[in-house]
Amino acid sequence: MNLTALSLATATILLTVACSSDSNNSAIDDSGLVIVDGSPADDNTTNPSLPSVPLDDIRAQVLSELAGYQSESLAELMYELATNIEATTTSVQLPGTVVETEVVSFTDPSTRNSFDCQFGGTMVRVSDSIRESLGGPTSETNRYELYEFDQCITAISGGSLADGNYELNGSYTYETFIRSSSGGSFRNTVATWDAFKLQQVDGVSYELIGSLTLGLLTNSASAETTRDSQILRYLESSGDMTTVEFVDVEFHQQRRPIFIGGSVQGQREVRINGAYTGPLSQGETLQVSTDTDFTESISSNVEFTEPLTGNLQITSSDGGVLTMTANGALAISFLSADGTTIESTLEELPVFDLLGPGCIPGGDFFDTIEIESCSF
Repeated sequence: MNLTALSLATATILLTVACSSDSNNSAIDDSGLVIVDGSPADDNTTNPSLPSVPLDDIRAQVLSELAGYQSESLAELMYELATNIEATTTSVQLPGTVVETEVVSFTDPSTRNSFDCQFGGTMVRVSDSIRESLGGPTSETNRYELYEFDQCITAISGGSLADGNYELNGSYTYETFIRSSSGGSFRNTVATWDAFKLQQVDGVSYELIGSLTLGLLTNSASAETTRDSQILRYLESSGDMTTVEFVDVEFHQQRRPIFIGGSVQGQREVRINGAYTGPLSQGETLQVSTDTDFTESISSNVEFTEPLTGNLQITSSDGGVLTMTANGALAISFLSADGTTIESTLEELPVFDLLGPGCIPGGDFFDTIEIESCSF
């Protein structure tokens, strides 16, 4: 993986919509789009002389971007640099402390080591791990890692990163709790980035403040996966130029495959909020707001099937507005900045092709907590 591959858009939403239009000035093209020629809804927020951001074309990519997979990729690069720092310098052991958080708990002091970085600055690594048997097949595992960087500059070559010098600042925390028994398991993994910045000297840089929580709950009848990404700010830049920015992003997704009387019932929900500015939006800022969470239940038994419902809106700083409303079928309406309305229609019933929960790099392994394979 290279630095330019951080912006991931790996998932799509397969949607079914109903087509309707009560305008007298409408036409249906070969692709099934209903195009309505009208005037701007608000002359103060639209400018026909400027090109409109094509929200109807980029909606799935934007929603995928806001899922926050950039955080996992950034952690992967951080681990590569941290491993290089540990391999090229000696450590000094510092007094440890007993770690206790909302996720993990230990009774003995943690291991705490400080490393002088190759071209200045420091890296401090705090780690602890314990597995306890609670009798029979039941056990609990706690794992914790903290990396703190202070103007840490190191050189790297021959890896997934481009050869060169890199500076690290801020901190990254990884913590996971696992409880396993014969009846099932519970797993909660949280990664936190506090004022974290990774910068190639005289090159691209990445900044992140936020957290990611991945959850897995299994028993003999079901398996529930959860992804909660909270990004206060994510920034990609080159020199003084910002290329991608997220602000106040919330992504929540939950999947619950349930086995009932020989049939499989899949319950799914998703919520997305936040602001995106980047190449997809041609530099305009897009604000995504979920008014009602999207939920859906699909089953081989019609008795357990519940139709897709939910409402989401994407607004562009150029004046464009796209609305996605589901009530059994999903209607998508786009009012562009030049006043043109586009309504989408497909022939099949709506389904979500939801994103996988993902993976958080932790230590020398990747913490995979989804039923399918890891997302990257």
